[in-house]
Parts: sequence; C-alpha cells; structure tokens
Amino acid sequence: MVAALTTSPQLVLDPLWRKVATLSHERRFEEAAAMRDRANAFGSAITRQRLMDQLRAAGEAQVQVHDTVLHLRDGLLVSAHATDQLPTGLELPPPETVAYPAPLPRNAADEVLCLARAIERASYHARLLSCSGEWSWPAVPVREVTRLSDAA
Repeated sequence: MVAALTTSPQLVLDPLWRKVATLSHERRFEEAAAMRDRANAFGSAITRQRLMDQLRAAGEAQVQVHDTVLHLRDGLLVSAHATDQLPTGLELPPPETVAYPAPLPRNAADEVLCLARAIERASYHARLLSCSGEWSWPAVPVREVTRLSDAA
C-alpha cells in the first residue's frame, strides 16, 4: 500500500484503467466515467504529494525565478528579494514545520503546494542557486485519462 501512495501509483491505477476500458467496451459509459474520475482524482493527489515532497526534500534552497531569488526552507518561503537587492525576511513568519521526510503539518501544506506549483510553472526560467538536500525537478506526473477510449 505504501508503494502505491509513493513510488508506484500504477499498482492502483492500472487495474482502475482496465476496469474503465471494460466498462466502456460494455457501453456502461456513466460507470466508466465515474471510475475514470476517481482514478484521475487519485492520480492528481499523488502528483500533488510528489510536488510537495520534492520541494521539501531540497531542505534549505535558493531558487532564482526571472529576477527574483526565493529562499526556501523545508518547502516554505523564508524570504524573497530581487537579484540586485539584499534579502530581507517576510513580514509574517512561515508556518512551523519539521524537516522532510516527516509528515507536513496541515497548516503548511497550502503554502508548500502553492510554491511548488509556481516553481513548476516557471521551471524554464528557474535556476537553482543552492540546495542543502536533494533537488529533483520537475515532479513526475501520474498518467491522466480524459477520454474513455484512452483508458486501456
């Protein structure tokens, strides 16, 4: 079960996609669409978790996106500044969290996910300046199916 939630979501998704294909071939389209939606929701959750885990695994990191340098600690923004300015802290401190791989507190998940998605969107313009942990980007997406005929 742990592998399905971390490294091998296909353990759960492959049987679901086969079921979607079977239901579709049997012309049970409403059931197939509902099963597809559940499988895509699971895949989206795994992709979100991978994004957060990869950002948190970086530990202390500095990432330059265009002309802004982001200082991150365990996936949370500590400070941000223009490349030609000195860093200053944030007006509000980041939420309390523990280092990866400990579970992320609920109150910090939104910020970590928001930062991870922003870096992912700007990944062609992002440059890693320093990192105390492991930086692996981009996150590996989970296969998503939008057409029932593509499920098998």
